[in-house]
Amino acid sequence: MVKFVLIGFIISLLVDLSSCQGLQNNEDLRRRYPNLHKRGLLPGLLGNRGPQVGVGRQMLPAPGPPGKGKPPNGVPPEQRHRNLIPQPNPGQVIEMPMVKYHEVPWKNSVEHNFKWQENQRSFFTCPRGYFISEISYRFDTAQSTVSRPWASKQGGKTYTLADKIAKKLSPEPKHIRLIRESGKKRVDPRQQFLDAVGPDVVNQSPLTETGCDPILFCLGHQACLFKITVDLCGCDPVPGKRKMFFISVKCTSDSDEGLYGNTKGALELMRREREHVMYLFQESEHSDKAITQVLLHQIPEEEVFGISCPQPSMALQNGYAGYCTQRPPLQEKIVETLWKVLGRVPFRECRQELVEAYCAYHYNTSGGCVPPAFVESSVGGKPPKPGEIHFSFKAMPRPGPRTDNTEHEKMLSDPYINLIPARLGFLILAHSSPQTLDQLLRAIYRPYFFYVIHVDYRADSVRDEISGMVASMGEKGKNIRVLPKDRSFVASWGSFDIVRAELEGFEELCRMGAWDFVINLSGSDLPLRDVDDTAAMLASARGHNFMRQNGNWKDRSDKPTDFSVWYGCGGHVYNVSYRGKRPSWTDMHSTSQWAIFSRDFIELVVSPDRGIFMNNLHFFASTCIIPDESYLASMLKISPLSKLVLRILLSLRDPSQPKVVPSQLLLNFILMELYSQQMWIDGFLRLVESHKLQRIYLKEYYNTVGAVERQL
Repeated sequence: MVKFVLIGFIISLLVDLSSCQGLQNNEDLRRRYPNLHKRGLLPGLLGNRGPQVGVGRQMLPAPGPPGKGKPPNGVPPEQRHRNLIPQPNPGQVIEMPMVKYHEVPWKNSVEHNFKWQENQRSFFTCPRGYFISEISYRFDTAQSTVSRPWASKQGGKTYTLADKIAKKLSPEPKHIRLIRESGKKRVDPRQQFLDAVGPDVVNQSPLTETGCDPILFCLGHQACLFKITVDLCGCDPVPGKRKMFFISVKCTSDSDEGLYGNTKGALELMRREREHVMYLFQESEHSDKAITQVLLHQIPEEEVFGISCPQPSMALQNGYAGYCTQRPPLQEKIVETLWKVLGRVPFRECRQELVEAYCAYHYNTSGGCVPPAFVESSVGGKPPKPGEIHFSFKAMPRPGPRTDNTEHEKMLSDPYINLIPARLGFLILAHSSPQTLDQLLRAIYRPYFFYVIHVDYRADSVRDEISGMVASMGEKGKNIRVLPKDRSFVASWGSFDIVRAELEGFEELCRMGAWDFVINLSGSDLPLRDVDDTAAMLASARGHNFMRQNGNWKDRSDKPTDFSVWYGCGGHVYNVSYRGKRPSWTDMHSTSQWAIFSRDFIELVVSPDRGIFMNNLHFFASTCIIPDESYLASMLKISPLSKLVLRILLSLRDPSQPKVVPSQLLLNFILMELYSQQMWIDGFLRLVESHKLQRIYLKEYYNTVGAVERQL
């Protein structure tokens, strides 16, 4: 009897304890979610909710620090929206948990759900030994993301690899073309797109169901990458609203390939495709308002997921140079970090360079280890010594012969040298519009100056036209050189190739003859002042460098971009990895790309014997964000010529306009970017007349020539 009483007492205590715990948990939930509904948590999950964890209906806000009576997000409960209609979150879309390539599933098929916001880079992969066998996807607005999270659970059709093979979409073409959705307003956007599809468009997908056919080409591959946009899909499934893309992906083991194909030809196609990664890219150059063209890049799985870094002891033997001593991450970590980048790179050589850049920064986080693409191959295959760097043509120009400048050196020793106008060299970076460049040349050309023109590597027709224009000048064109294609670079925005093009142009100017200063210009600049005036005003400043300096890294707080590795390759700039802080013995300087440099500095910066500090900073500076605005200034600041820098105002701001007027003031040599020539010229002249501009004094020059003080 006593036993039964004791057991009953213990059970009652447990019941009371559990009920109290449940009440406490319930109170915690109500404090965290003021809008908690009796039917569940959904009303409490609406709006801006902070960091999220989980998938689908299991998504809950991450637990925060306990605070009695403290409402979430610092908003009192009475002021929070009680509207039960889900509102779109303007912030970052909830990140779905990624499938890892090296994970080992416990069954022969696994299914994962993903969602992305419109215009986001999207990607998914299957584990090693699996392939994408089924896809179900749809577009929707943010208002329905809670009530209808996944297309596969709404009765939508699931597309399988068997459907793709049956519709003869394998083997896959190199590109597909889709008729864009018409602008007529209809009730059903999906039916509108179906009606717009015509048989006259080649390679049109016959599987149009959801309004984004290219996604179906992910079927059968190891992984798939794309940027989800209405241009990629060829239509706007939900016009006028911010869209979410929901997709359910099923991965099946290679051993179950017979479920989706039973013929010899089908099995061969499946085995070939599952060893590749699919990258879908909307090609804007060949698309218009009526047609959108999508390129289909198949990249071997081994080149995306089979990457690794050599051990530090073998780095120099594998082509690296400098100080490569730190241990890189494990192979699995490297793959999970880089595959989302490598899968978007269509060129094999470029993929290899990105892996090498990643490894180099993990051997030395300050950029002291240089990857093989930047290193000149040693004669006889002997690896360089630690710290020894010989740069390749990709990194530095090859030194060429110099002219005899003895007479010019004698002239510089003249006691009245400040009365002798400086000799100028001009480096012009062009990529289009030869007519505009011709206008610039006619304005700045003098037979006693030197001119080098670099044309973007991809612009063959522009280069040929400019070369023909220079050839037609006859004797006048002897001091103008157009760099050939084998010495040209893809000058894409934000890439080191812009700096590399400048270095190549500087090297060519050094080979042409004697000059005192070089002025770098774009092909769309226009001078508003005579260049002979500029040469006269620079006479007393020989040996100095003029640039606008925006600031030093050490004088401001760190930015996330300071620790990112930006590597340009194939006309694009990729964020490869993260790195440490800049070397302690230097600083990075943010400046304008346009400046005036002395002959002494240019000869130094293109020389292979410029010193250990400039060599050790080269790779770090070339992988900064927008290196053309920091590379030359940073090199100048650690050179022996660091004291010969003059900061001048290079841009004029109209107080009534929020943007900087596109003009530059270089010691009274005013260059204006040529968006619309006459309009900008008239507008700039009115600006000069209507505003009091800063007066520029060149005391040495004016005192020497006995001139009076001038004002713009």
